[in-house]
Amino acid sequence: MQMLLESLLKTAAVAVAGAKEFAPGIPADKRKGPIPHVPRFGPPTTYIYTAQGHESVRAGLHTDLRLSDGQKAYSWAVRKGIPMIPGEKVLAVRQFDHSHAYASFEGQLTSGYGRTKGRGVWIEEQGPARIVYADEEKIRFTLVSAQNPRQYTMVRQGGDSWLLINTTPTPASRPQVPQSKPKYKEADPSEFDKYLTDGSRTAVTAKIDGASVSLGFEKESPEVYSHRPSERQTGLLDHTFLMGLEKKRTPDSLRGIRVRGELYAVDKDGKAVPNRVVSGIMNSSPQVGQDKVLAEDLKLRIGVYDVVTGPKGKPMEGAPWGDKLEILKKVVGRLKDSRIHLPQMAVTPDAQKKLFESIRDKKNKTTDEGVVVWRMDQAGAPIKIKFRDHRQVYFHTAYQGSGGLNGTLGSFGYSLTPTGPEVGTVGTGFDASEREWIWKNRATLKGRKVVIKSDEQFPSGAYRAPSYDHFHD
Repeated sequence: MQMLLESLLKTAAVAVAGAKEFAPGIPADKRKGPIPHVPRFGPPTTYIYTAQGHESVRAGLHTDLRLSDGQKAYSWAVRKGIPMIPGEKVLAVRQFDHSHAYASFEGQLTSGYGRTKGRGVWIEEQGPARIVYADEEKIRFTLVSAQNPRQYTMVRQGGDSWLLINTTPTPASRPQVPQSKPKYKEADPSEFDKYLTDGSRTAVTAKIDGASVSLGFEKESPEVYSHRPSERQTGLLDHTFLMGLEKKRTPDSLRGIRVRGELYAVDKDGKAVPNRVVSGIMNSSPQVGQDKVLAEDLKLRIGVYDVVTGPKGKPMEGAPWGDKLEILKKVVGRLKDSRIHLPQMAVTPDAQKKLFESIRDKKNKTTDEGVVVWRMDQAGAPIKIKFRDHRQVYFHTAYQGSGGLNGTLGSFGYSLTPTGPEVGTVGTGFDASEREWIWKNRATLKGRKVVIKSDEQFPSGAYRAPSYDHFHD
């Protein structure tokens, strides 16, 4: 995907006139060729999307939308501009196919069809577009270079007239997506033995240290969202395209199911990487996130552990975990995707103790954070047992660094409650990209939960020698 984009961008110096062209960028045959068919399910297909501003003598000020398959750029004129608000729709009029190279042109066209005035031609936006479906009557594509990917559907109305609709999901169009996550009870590791029972009463699972997401099967393809509302216009944080699930078919038997999970990453040896690495990937656009995964030889995974709704949308939040487990097994079994799995689980006292000890002693590949004890035969909050080098605090104030860290984060102050007073500061544990991201977003991070590492808490509430680990979703 990135190579295709770079190939296009290298062609920015375009010859705007030629013997074989009807007009700059338009071949002499002036064709509006058939839209190549892209099936709804199957391997991903990536085109290059360009929104090209055009102040034309003949047509006035408008935007040209181009989708290039690397050979030609299928083109539409959009007088009102690309719709940016979910639900907004505008008219797009099909134009002659343009050359692949012309989609990177900026400048003036001094004569002929498309002759410019004023600003001429300029690029408003350009990047990879994941084609979800395409034919002569309908095109669905997603702009994966945006941090929260924008989705569009184009529907032919007749002749050259198409309707361009911003179909990016929002809380209104996806009411099934939970906007919070349940609270767990907490217990000290020293209390673990009292929860050891046979599998008819409790089960113990590894507590994966990832980002909390929900995985839903209400639509044609599975969708993945963070539970935390976005402050962006869409109101949702969409990780479907980061996971590459947009072209996977939802099995009919899973329709209406939505489960909770932890999105995390493993290295080439199958060992979970630190959560801060995953946070960096998820805070990028799907394009950049997938490039990071590829460059660092990682694999993304979702460990599913709880159920929001069962088949046909039946509410399941208050059900015993034994009932939920049957649905989780069904999801994993029917989906047949190695990236979606159940956490490590133990149901006998001996197995539960071995799992607990492997995590406590940092011998478990999946996590070193702790375990969760689930009640198989009754509803109620599960019990979370975490090893105490991980501490949860709340982001309070960002402090700019000095010297080589001038203009980025030096440290941040933390509180013990979302709105409490600052009790200490953290200045280590960050890499350069994390320092930059926290500093850039400092205004919106206040009150957000942060996981730090420390072996001791002072009477003042501050922690001894704390180091940053990750923001907790």
